[in-house]
Amino acid sequence: MITIINYIIGVLFISLSIYCIVTNKIPLAGKYQGVKNITCHVRLEAGAIGIVGFLIIIAKIFEFEFGVMIAFVCIVTLILEIITKTV
Repeated sequence: MITIINYIIGVLFISLSIYCIVTNKIPLAGKYQGVKNITCHVRLEAGAIGIVGFLIIIAKIFEFEFGVMIAFVCIVTLILEIITKTV
């Protein structure tokens, strides 16, 4: 049962990331104050959401810890935002 839930949540995350990339907006984010390059910022965040979704799907196969995975993706995304100067 938990495996099916992992697949459903993973597919939802991946679908959300594709939606964000296509529409160039993050749902529920009203204003992008302080963001210099909104397009790049949205793509980075959507990529992070997609990666987390993919990791949730394969987590059962490789026995990852969810907290470690999400923290790793957040750190990598933050580093990419600083490098690309979108924040």
